[in-house]
Amino acid sequence: MKVPSIRTKSVSTSIHPAGKIFQNLAAIWVGSPENQVYGNSVVLNHFAGLNKRRIHGRLQHGWPAHSLNGLYYKNELLTTFVWRHATERAAQRKGWKGFHSIGAPWLYLLKILEADGWDVSGSRNVGAREKVLWVYGRHSLEISNSGDSRLLEFLEEANAQSVEGDMCLLYFEDFDSLPSHVFSLFPNLEIVTLGQRSSSFLSDSHLVRLFHILQTTKEIRIDHPSTLVLYALTLNVKIRWIQNSAWDEALSLAKNLGMSDLVDLMCAAPDSSHHFRSFAYEHLGIESVKSREELKKTLGWGGGFNNFFRFLLLPIRTLFNVVSRLAR
Repeated sequence: MKVPSIRTKSVSTSIHPAGKIFQNLAAIWVGSPENQVYGNSVVLNHFAGLNKRRIHGRLQHGWPAHSLNGLYYKNELLTTFVWRHATERAAQRKGWKGFHSIGAPWLYLLKILEADGWDVSGSRNVGAREKVLWVYGRHSLEISNSGDSRLLEFLEEANAQSVEGDMCLLYFEDFDSLPSHVFSLFPNLEIVTLGQRSSSFLSDSHLVRLFHILQTTKEIRIDHPSTLVLYALTLNVKIRWIQNSAWDEALSLAKNLGMSDLVDLMCAAPDSSHHFRSFAYEHLGIESVKSREELKKTLGWGGGFNNFFRFLLLPIRTLFNVVSRLAR
């Protein structure tokens, strides 16, 4: 079951300043490596009726739960596509240009699936759902420092509180870190992974497969406010928080930042999860979702001389900004 040899590196990023500069410059033409994670770019392409168009610049790929406005970027060097109007406005207040809110790819996926006849409201067959989905929300953040002890403790707790048929969804590095004999220690759990985040034909279908898992799930048990929480809430899945050290840390930070809505969510009982659907849609950027033609225009996927001219000047402008910053 331990199969790291069949995976390639999910997202390659340099740890050296020169390498980071090169990758940022390359992102002007070919897009940031982060654009490909979870199949986000594939979803946007499909919604726009296109195929394999690159996103020039960078695309927000997850929910920065502890950012008041969702702005977690450190600079304005690249054209940036974020989820929320609030994030775009926060960038503008800093004097940053080139930030555009478009909504989360998950919302576009729901539109695609709804057009294909799938129930994306989460209202059908709620009573028929039986599966509990356990998620180790801090995936791999502690493993390098403390071995896999926290992960094993998580699995032990999940197995003890589960009945046969419940599922534990692990980040691929956590999954690959487990020796094959460990899986038999948790007979009540189906332990699975969706694989690496990018650079794989499986990663392109990441969000689709996650949708189908959530459709059969009545309740998620999770210890950290990950993006999966927002996705689950849109499909009327209950959230039960595992109040371990990761939960304590996340809740404490939310309180210190004055994020009352997040505090309320993390302290809510599972049966009140439906009250937070609007919270989920807000943080996914529902007000920023574009029509097909609007999305193509915003991402520069239209045709004509204007788009060609735009991407001819964009690399020159970005290179000038990089040189100017380095010269300061």
